[in-house]
Amino acid sequence: MNVRRLLIAGLLVFGWPQIGSEAPKWLHARGMPPIAAADSFPVPLIDGEGLYGRRQNTAPAAHVAAGIASGAVVPASGAVVVAIGMSNAQIEFEAFRRVSRTDAVLVNAACWGCTTERWNESGDRGWNLARRKVANAGLQPSDVDVVWVKMARQRHIAARTEDFEAILGTIRTEWPNVRQVFVSDRIYAGWIERVPRAYSSGEPQGGWAAGPAVRQFVLNHLGEQDPFVDWGPYLWDDAAGWPRSLFEDDGTHVNAQGAAKVGARLAQFFSSSPATEWYR
Repeated sequence: MNVRRLLIAGLLVFGWPQIGSEAPKWLHARGMPPIAAADSFPVPLIDGEGLYGRRQNTAPAAHVAAGIASGAVVPASGAVVVAIGMSNAQIEFEAFRRVSRTDAVLVNAACWGCTTERWNESGDRGWNLARRKVANAGLQPSDVDVVWVKMARQRHIAARTEDFEAILGTIRTEWPNVRQVFVSDRIYAGWIERVPRAYSSGEPQGGWAAGPAVRQFVLNHLGEQDPFVDWGPYLWDDAAGWPRSLFEDDGTHVNAQGAAKVGARLAQFFSSSPATEWYR
């Protein structure tokens, strides 16, 4: 293990310093809207139990080591990263692709209307589209190395842990050589206008609730390498962090500014995680 990896692993185990409030200037390149200076990259405690339980926002040492080991197997150049999920994931990953500086191959297989119910089994709509996207990129299923997952259920409800487990099983079937799976929660859902009749808003069922579900999914696979399962960037924040101005008229889909915000967080995550040396 080189010195850089040791230093990064130590930071994750013993505490990562607060990231500066201003996003790197290169994230504003290629016509993407600028990220507000007040937009930092927080790692909240979710419900008080942290990203890894027991009020811990840093991964256990054994899990960090598993991530580094899994990343070492991913090709150092030309790694294939595929995004799967619903419409917001599609919009946000596209923003990430536009600002990303890497020789990794980034395939956006997230799709409109592709809620968890479209990803459970190989014959579902999401997987049919994902196979086509991978093939259109000139790739084989065996070429996929890394998957970014961001999901929601129908009627704007947050995905459950069991949804992620079902999807992981299909990932293993569809892309047998996947080494890493990173999962992000949902952004704020309180502006959603078309919500289930039983709720007065999309929160907490539509946004915040995804955090504990992702956490349990990660804890279910702590320390595993086949594939390595971990958090991607944590995305939820309250209405102050996700104001109405970052959304389209429907209150559901992010606009260009909102997409740029998530794209920046994805770029920051992949460029700093000790598990993703292949991205640099």
